[in-house]
Amino acid sequence: MFLPWSFFTINIALAVFRFLVIASVGSILAIHSRFGGEYSNSIRWARQGGYLEMCKALFHSRNNIPSRAKLIMVITITASLAASLADKGASHFISASQQTGDLLDTIAVSSTQFASMDTISLFSGWSTSIQYGYDIQEAMTMLISNKQNIPNIVPGRTYTPHTSHYEVGCDQWNITFNGTANLHSHNGGCSLMDLGIVALLNVNYHNATAVQISEGRWSVIFPITSFELANVGAATFANSVEIMPAFQKRNSSCNLLEIIWNASLISSGLSYLPRTSITKCVLDTGGMEIISMSSIQIVAQSIQNFSNVTRTVFDEPDELIHSMEAAISNTTLMRHRMVFMELKTLSSYIEAFVCASALDKDPLPCVYIVIDAFTVEPQVTDPRLVEAHSGKPFQTEPTQSSRIIVDYIPTTVNGTQAPVPLSNIKNATTAASNYMASLAYSFFSCYSESQVYVLFDVAATENGFEVPTWLLISLAVAMAICLCLWGLTSYFLNERYTGSLYNAISMEISSRINVSAPMIMRSKVIPIEFAGMATLGDNDLNKSNPSILELSQDPCLSEVTSAKFPIDTILTFVETFASQPKPHLDGIENQYLALPRSKCLDDIVGPGTIGIDGGHMCLNAFELKKNVALESVMKNVLVLIQGQLSGAKGCSEIFMVGGLALRAIF
Repeated sequence: MFLPWSFFTINIALAVFRFLVIASVGSILAIHSRFGGEYSNSIRWARQGGYLEMCKALFHSRNNIPSRAKLIMVITITASLAASLADKGASHFISASQQTGDLLDTIAVSSTQFASMDTISLFSGWSTSIQYGYDIQEAMTMLISNKQNIPNIVPGRTYTPHTSHYEVGCDQWNITFNGTANLHSHNGGCSLMDLGIVALLNVNYHNATAVQISEGRWSVIFPITSFELANVGAATFANSVEIMPAFQKRNSSCNLLEIIWNASLISSGLSYLPRTSITKCVLDTGGMEIISMSSIQIVAQSIQNFSNVTRTVFDEPDELIHSMEAAISNTTLMRHRMVFMELKTLSSYIEAFVCASALDKDPLPCVYIVIDAFTVEPQVTDPRLVEAHSGKPFQTEPTQSSRIIVDYIPTTVNGTQAPVPLSNIKNATTAASNYMASLAYSFFSCYSESQVYVLFDVAATENGFEVPTWLLISLAVAMAICLCLWGLTSYFLNERYTGSLYNAISMEISSRINVSAPMIMRSKVIPIEFAGMATLGDNDLNKSNPSILELSQDPCLSEVTSAKFPIDTILTFVETFASQPKPHLDGIENQYLALPRSKCLDDIVGPGTIGIDGGHMCLNAFELKKNVALESVMKNVLVLIQGQLSGAKGCSEIFMVGGLALRAIF
């Protein structure tokens, strides 16, 4: 399917697809996090750190977690990688393309061509090669629309040969051979067609043996009376046979001819590229004759290996090939030089397999011919073409002219030439004749003037991308499923299961600082701290034991620890705190308490684990704000004042001493 999208748009679409696939993987992990057990959250959070972090987490915990958790981690890594490459895989099937837009105009174009007026009249450059199965109509269109054939071409425009509806005049032929051996098909033919086997040898057509096998099916043998030397180019070959199948309408100059070159120089097998030749001739009545002929040339260097050659060259040998194998294997017939033909006709469609027999040691050249020919009823030539031709009528074509030649390039499989798909050649022959008929009054050539006249439909060109339909449907369905999965998990699951670890920490802290989560917070990495609060520890541990100074949730602590001090040492800490850091409390910055020398401090193993470093203790700003300096003290003072005012009959002044208030609090 063609999408008229820009490069930017197609990449945005693929980016959205990739985003939704990655989001769906996260949604699946969120569901697993909610119901999957104690390791599920760790797996989900590790994924948010990237592939390296996931692999390191799996490696470090490989001996400490259950096999099920390890398997889920491996699946998570694989799924995350696949999701991140999903758009790259989809883009592999997408290719830049162009499409013909709205029709802008129809113009007549004339161009000068070099005409080769030889045995076959042909304009140079009007031939091409295609692979089996390639659309022959597209190949013909590309030849006619070649930019070299369109003077003053406008960039960004598409020039397509103008086609029109046509009416078939005659498509029922009666057949003759070289104008002498009459073989009339009993199908009510409206015209007489001559199928000739023109050979560089003398063929006795009058003594031809024709056997009708069924309706439209014939087997014909032509005896060869003498053999002459064949001159091909500048070379002379002896003991060789060359046949030239020609097809033409009686009393008409329109024909096609295919030369089978000297067979003594070619090894057994396909002797020449399979070919389709298409021509169109202008009749005196104003009608058109359309001829399309395909040929497949083979050669067997000996009669004995003929069957092996046909089975190697053709993918599915048909009835004509099997009948020819039987005729060639007839030792009585092969004692003399003969031309064998297996023929099948149906309306305008003809198939023939022709072989020119040689003596036992001579090569055996053969050609399989497929012909589709019919006439087209007269039409009015487009005035724009008449004007381009200076108002003159278009002349009839020279004898044995060929408009377009299309050769088929054989494919190879593991270094071996693949068989010729016979059905493909047959279909291409019919398609070529039908397309040429649709161009009948839009495409003229004048060999005497070396000019070609073509009527083109000119349209704007749309740039875009070709996306396979199956891929487009798959992407749409996948994106819809991923979007629903992502939306449902986001709606029904708590953010603690769908969000990041940072989001979970924000939700814990938000209630303490009266800000909605998630939010941007001041943070430290060493020690791990958000909004002045440590992420590890619990101040509620061991509160019942006054001899224990609990420093949990302190930003300097790396794990829950405690240290035991005598009561007098703790009182010293309190006095030092009241005189030094307390006056500077702002609830934002951590405070550092200078510690007196004490044997208890010297006995602590790893003082950094409880926030002691260099004779100072780190005090958390959030805890100080909540319990000591600002909010807690002010609330207590206001409650105390309110109580005194409510019990007094009158009050003119209030005196407050900080030391006494602090003493009361402590």
